[in-house]
Amino acid sequence: SPFPEVPFFSRTHIVFSLAWSLGIEEKFYLLWPLLAFVLLRRRARRRLGLALALAFVLQIPIAFGSSGRALAPYSAILAGCILAFLMHNRSSFARLSRFGSTPFFLGAAALLVVVHGLTHVFNPTAPGFRVAAAWYYLPYSLAAALVVCALALRAGGSGWLESAPMRFAGRVSYPLYLTHPLGLAAAAMVVAPGGLATELVYLAVGIVLSLALAYGIHRVVEKPLIRSGKRLAGRVSERAPEPIAAPGLAPVTN
Repeated sequence: SPFPEVPFFSRTHIVFSLAWSLGIEEKFYLLWPLLAFVLLRRRARRRLGLALALAFVLQIPIAFGSSGRALAPYSAILAGCILAFLMHNRSSFARLSRFGSTPFFLGAAALLVVVHGLTHVFNPTAPGFRVAAAWYYLPYSLAAALVVCALALRAGGSGWLESAPMRFAGRVSYPLYLTHPLGLAAAAMVVAPGGLATELVYLAVGIVLSLALAYGIHRVVEKPLIRSGKRLAGRVSERAPEPIAAPGLAPVTN
């Protein structure tokens, strides 16, 4: 490969290479809701402060050894939580609304590209590493949060993300996350290693195969489970007792 330090151009993908990130998500979504929405359910500011503090603190172990990478990915998830907290609050949402402009969207997208380049291309730790620089997670996730913020506010220049191809990519995004190592591994068996043009062909074949696998899982597994979940939720809501109104007041419903 002409660029072994860039993950897209390396043949380091294995079938279960994403299992580590799934484990991180499982632990986060088991612990964070209890901490943020049970212990701090009436402490919105403390919840936001805790998310900010943890996002930075979890980066510190990286400075003391490679084992710190086990904690650093939590900062990326917390960056999304921070954005959600800010956009859910009326006053902070009003402040963020000024970011829904074309210049901000383009600037945030450019920042995301720059951070990716600095961490993956110009400062790699070793060939084939998915994460090149130790300080990758927090800057990259914060830049991504700025892009998401602009998109959520429907910034000018982001309309192409509502096109049919992008909507399709959104529908199959999670199966694609799970299956792209399989697609890339299959492409590696078909396309022999070579120069830049060959690697681009390998990448294109891998993307097509990954999308096909993701669409199949979306149709066969994901959509039926979503329908089942909606039916189950409907049954639960039907069994819920009717709200009892106080004398002279209309019943309160959700």
